[in-house]
Amino acid sequence: MDTQTVFRNLQLVLPEIVLTLTILAIIGYDLFLRRETSHRTGLVALVGLAIMAVFLIRQGTTPPTEAFMQLVRVDAFGRFFKFLFIATTALIVLFSLHSREVRTYKSGEYYAILLTATLGMCFLVSAINFLMFYLAIETVSLSSYVLAGYLKRDRMSSEAALKYLLYGAVASGVMLFGISYLFGITGSFSMAAAIGGISTQKVALVALLFVLVGFAFKMSLAPFHFWVPDVYQGAPTPITAYLAVASKAAGFGALFRFLLPLFPDVEIGQTLQGVIARLDVRPLFWVLAVVTMSVGNLVAIRQRDLKRLLAYSSIAHAGYITMGLAVMNAKALEAMLFYFVAYLFMNLGAFLVAMILINKLGSSLLDDCKGLVSRLPFLAVAMAVFLFSLTGMPPTVGFIAKFNIFYVLIAQGTWWYYSLALIGVGNTVVSLYYYMRIVNAMVLQKADVERPPVSWSPADGLLLLVLVVPTIVLGIYWSPLIRFVTVALQ
Repeated sequence: MDTQTVFRNLQLVLPEIVLTLTILAIIGYDLFLRRETSHRTGLVALVGLAIMAVFLIRQGTTPPTEAFMQLVRVDAFGRFFKFLFIATTALIVLFSLHSREVRTYKSGEYYAILLTATLGMCFLVSAINFLMFYLAIETVSLSSYVLAGYLKRDRMSSEAALKYLLYGAVASGVMLFGISYLFGITGSFSMAAAIGGISTQKVALVALLFVLVGFAFKMSLAPFHFWVPDVYQGAPTPITAYLAVASKAAGFGALFRFLLPLFPDVEIGQTLQGVIARLDVRPLFWVLAVVTMSVGNLVAIRQRDLKRLLAYSSIAHAGYITMGLAVMNAKALEAMLFYFVAYLFMNLGAFLVAMILINKLGSSLLDDCKGLVSRLPFLAVAMAVFLFSLTGMPPTVGFIAKFNIFYVLIAQGTWWYYSLALIGVGNTVVSLYYYMRIVNAMVLQKADVERPPVSWSPADGLLLLVLVVPTIVLGIYWSPLIRFVTVALQ
């Protein structure tokens, strides 16, 4: 590449460059701070994310373009997920600034690694070449392992990091093995070329399954979900929320990017004519959706720890989203993208409540939630709103998100999709049981022992409002969110 081409390519990744400079600024600033004041680096992270968002908005007029010798694709689809990562990371930074778990240690490196994971996610959803894809997913994975074990003196946190590392290494190795086979068959690292090669050579289906193992691990689809409960329970609560929302969205976004040639009516996917007729992976996702949401919901029933219960809940929601991949058309993709935004607000809200409980009570056990409404009424009401939304009850954004998914299934008009929708509704009923157990404990039950009054922080209340208001408002007036999703598919 000549100098002019290099500068043109660098302009296309200016948001990522801003994020990289922010990481370096955090590392440098932290050198001059003591442990008691190192949390100020979180403010630098927020400023960097805000500047990155400005550059992303300015990039909105740029037509879809491939950069760096077709390693990445800069388009509205990738920007959608990048905005999602920015919003999630900014909220996680705010969570962390008020988390006792995180502020126990010098936190400069914490925010630097958090933004590094976000940087990897941004490249992951833009990658159209397996070389860039693998570098990005390893950047996300290695950063996530460190963040999960950030509480160095906590045995559960260290155990979470070790389990995450071991499971992740195996999944990464299997995926790399599949990628090497695809390269050997097609002679190219291009994702579109890989899909085209798989559709003409049946032996490549085995390689595709190996690659999908890596995706399924990142998205916590059953039976590759075993790491989720222990990691979510042992990691610092803000990181648990980050893994449940941003990491999961990155995995799905990368999978969408890989499978876009199989969406016959999505223009951004550079659809390969006739491929869908020769390579139909929809039945595979039908099975994965059923198994994932069923395992997540059924196992969640017996959980007694709020973080662990929400971990299984996140597995179930991955199953609901995967139902859209069993349809694999433009309407299904639109419904899945809508679900991600809804999931951001309601799931981050639930984990924020868990973090506040750990801060105030030192525990996230369900038994410690008994009588919470009498001590922290706003917290209990906010948690009820998030749980109603996670269940899919009106008038919350979770209801609209699930309705869209079920509508897409029923619109197909075949018993195959009717049965999937029916299983999804059945799983929603199961989830209602264990979500309402939490509400019952907070509102209707009395604490087993007398507990001292708990002070309330205005910052906690403001953070809750930031998540409660969109959860309700977008359940009543969701047109702006629909337009945001529609733009991502143009």
